[in-house]
Amino acid sequence: MEISTLVPQGEWTDESLAVLVEGYGRKLTEMGALPDEIKAHVEHTSRGGVKIRVVWEKGDAAPRSGAPRSSAAPQSGGVDAQHGEESPAG
Repeated sequence: MEISTLVPQGEWTDESLAVLVEGYGRKLTEMGALPDEIKAHVEHTSRGGVKIRVVWEKGDAAPRSGAPRSSAAPQSGGVDAQHGEESPAG
């Protein structure tokens, strides 16, 4: 699972960037991710923007309460955080 967006130059500050990354991590936690399964990647672009990727790296940590992770949940391509739309799987 990944939440990502590109924030153009002039539309972010260090403070807003930190809040955005924290919010994406919180969304993944609400979906069941453990803190050590969440990885944030922030890349500054040559045009002054930033690419943000917050990834739930499933499988890096042991399942909670001894229960195996279910593979029955539907898979999606992720959520476009900027527009709030789900992209198709695949």
